[in-house]
Amino acid sequence: MCAPGSERDVCSLCIRSTSESLLQSCLDQADAFFWSGEETLCLVRYANRPFSGLLVMDPLGAIFNTGELNTNQTVFDIEWNNLTSSMIAGITSSSSGGNNSSKYYSDDIALVPDFKNISALMQCTPDVSSEDCNTCLRQNVVDYDNCCRGHQGGVMSRPNCFFRWEVYPFSGAIDQINLPKSPPPSVTSPSPIANITKNGKSLLEHFQKIVLFCFCLFFFLFLVFVYLCF
Repeated sequence: MCAPGSERDVCSLCIRSTSESLLQSCLDQADAFFWSGEETLCLVRYANRPFSGLLVMDPLGAIFNTGELNTNQTVFDIEWNNLTSSMIAGITSSSSGGNNSSKYYSDDIALVPDFKNISALMQCTPDVSSEDCNTCLRQNVVDYDNCCRGHQGGVMSRPNCFFRWEVYPFSGAIDQINLPKSPPPSVTSPSPIANITKNGKSLLEHFQKIVLFCFCLFFFLFLVFVYLCF
C-alpha cells in the first residue's frame, strides 16, 4: 500500500525495496510489517495467519528527533492538539476512498506562533473500521506525547496505522507536492529510538545506526524507515 497520489514507479520501487529489506532483516519471522518512506510512504505486511479487518496495536515503533522545540510549550501544545485532533476527525469521519489507500489518509500543516510550520501525516490501512482507525491514531498521538513531547518531530507506527510529524516539509506528505528530500535533523547526538513493549512500558535507547529489536525495529535515513517484526 502506498500513500494516495504516489507515482506508479515510485510506489512500485518503495514496495519492492521494502519487501526485500523486510525479508532480509526479519529472517525466521512469521509475522512482520514495515512502514517506509523517502519519496513516498508505503506499507508492506505479511503473516502466517489472516489479519485483514483486524486491528492490531502491537508492536509499536517509536522514534523521534532529539532536537528540542525551543518555543513556548503551552502555545505549541494548543496548535499540536488542534492539528492532530482535526486530522483524526477528518480521516475517520470521511467514507471516501472505498477500500483503497486514500480511505484513511491525511496530511496537514499548522503554523505555531513565533515558531514555524509543523507538518504531519497520518494513515490507516483501509481494511479496518473507522472506529478502529480512530483508536489506533489517537493512541499513536498519546504515545508520542508520553514519550517524546518537546522534541522536533517523530514517528509512531503500528501494523494498522502510521503517524509522523516534523518541523519541516517532508517527502511523502503534504499531498505529494514536489518537495526536496527531507533535510537532516538538526541534532548534536545520535537520534534515540523508543521501544514501547507489548505491555505498554517504554524504554528509550540511543543508537547511531540501524537497531535490531526482537521484532526488528530499524531506524534509517533521517527518521523515515521503521522495520518491525513480531
